[in-house]
Amino acid sequence: LTENYVYFVDDETFLSPRHSRELAEAIVARGIKKHFFSWARSNTICEHPDIFELWRKAGLEMVYVGIESPSDDTLAQLNKRTTVQENGDAIRILERCGISLHPAFMVMPDYTVSDFDRLKAYLREIPPSEPTFTVYSPSPGTEAWRQNAGKFICDPIRFYDCMHTILPTILPLKEF
Repeated sequence: LTENYVYFVDDETFLSPRHSRELAEAIVARGIKKHFFSWARSNTICEHPDIFELWRKAGLEMVYVGIESPSDDTLAQLNKRTTVQENGDAIRILERCGISLHPAFMVMPDYTVSDFDRLKAYLREIPPSEPTFTVYSPSPGTEAWRQNAGKFICDPIRFYDCMHTILPTILPLKEF
C-alpha cells in the first residue's frame, strides 16, 4: 500500500489473537511504517494486552472501542458481555501502550437528565480523544425490533441511522 494511514474497518480486528500477533510481527519484521487505526472490544484488549503492545510497535495509533455506557445495567441490556470495570481496564491498557482511545457510546431512549450527567462525569474520568455517540435503535429483524414494533415514533427504516431515536424517549424529544 502506498497510503500512510490504514484503517481496519472491522468491529473486532483482533478476534484471532494468533493471526493478529503474526500480522503485527510481520509488519515489524519487514520495517513497514504505517499509521494504523482499528476497532477492538474491551474484553479482547483485557485478555490480550500483549497484542496491543506489539501492535503499538507496528504502528497502531488509535483504537475505537464500543464502551457504550458507564452503567453495568445498560451494558447487560445491550448484551455487550463486558462490564464498566472491564471497559476501564481496557482503557488503562491502551493508555499504557500509548494507543489513543476513541470511545463510542450508546445513548438509550430512556435516559434521564441524571443519566446524561453520569455520562458526562464518566467522560471526564477517561482519556478520550474523540468520543462518539449513537442512539440505541433495535436492528431490523432482531428480537428487540419485534418487541418494539408497536412503539416506533417514526418510520423506523427511514430513520434507522443510530443518530435519530426511533423509540419514545423519557425526556421531551427536543431536550433528549
